[in-house]
Amino acid sequence: MSEELSNTNTNEEELISTPLNSEPPKKGNINLILNVVLLIAVAVLFFLHFKGKNGGDENVETKKNVPTSIAYVNSDSLLNNYEYVKVLKTDLEAKQKSMEGEFSTKQKSFEYEVTEFQKKVNSNTISQELAQKTEQQLMQKQQALGELQQKMQQELSLQELEMNTKVLDTISSFMKKYNKKHNYNYILGYAKGSGILFANESFNITGDVLKQINKEYKEKPIKK
Repeated sequence: MSEELSNTNTNEEELISTPLNSEPPKKGNINLILNVVLLIAVAVLFFLHFKGKNGGDENVETKKNVPTSIAYVNSDSLLNNYEYVKVLKTDLEAKQKSMEGEFSTKQKSFEYEVTEFQKKVNSNTISQELAQKTEQQLMQKQQALGELQQKMQQELSLQELEMNTKVLDTISSFMKKYNKKHNYNYILGYAKGSGILFANESFNITGDVLKQINKEYKEKPIKK
């Protein structure tokens, strides 16, 4: 009996020493993701053809002589102050927190079962047959935890992707409407580390864009 439990104890040590990648889903780098999306969204070049339907070379030549109108938006400021983005980030963080709580509860329960099993093995108070059966059950639970972690990470990544798509579509749509009134040839996105090394502050329309886009969101909230 002692030799049997010794073999079981060896198996138990293998189970306990097997590293369980059971950390709760890590929080996504929301700011980084949204920064990338906003840079893409706001950096879209909104090229507008000049009004007038008179064709011919004379009209083309007139277009060439019209000065180009350019403005830019600070992507970081837009990200941090657009109310719709704040709502989406809050929802995502709430889901992350919920997942972490659920995973942590299951993880602690598993760790408790392993500890109790180890105590029984070490004290020779469990038969070899029951020990082997319990070990198999614990290994299955360990695998299930890993699968749960992967599933949670996938769900979180999917929600992040959906959030980014919503932000991209919303900002692009707003900027097109905004430019119908202001008639810029180009509206660029500017942020530290972006491809734009310098931007004259006189072309900065971030304040007005934020004012208008938040006003629109307040008057007509976007469905989540």
